[in-house]
Amino acid sequence: MVNVVGCFLIGAFLGIFDRDQWTDPDLKTLLVIGFCGGFTTFSTFSFESLGLLQSNNTAIAIAYMALSVIICLLATWVGFFVMK
Repeated sequence: MVNVVGCFLIGAFLGIFDRDQWTDPDLKTLLVIGFCGGFTTFSTFSFESLGLLQSNNTAIAIAYMALSVIICLLATWVGFFVMK
């Protein structure tokens, strides 16, 4: 869930930057890569996926990985367009 929230925030920040035409690359890096990158953790996603694969839950692991990527991309898109 934290990855979905983080992706939404990344989209929201990018939408604000686009809407208000902010061009400060340092602020963009601080918010998008620094804050959001520190807020979400891909390592937990990897750990959970590996655990499912090691316990022979291949179908669940694939579904988990696919849905995580799709939902996170959707959250980024929604955040961007809500704030833009």
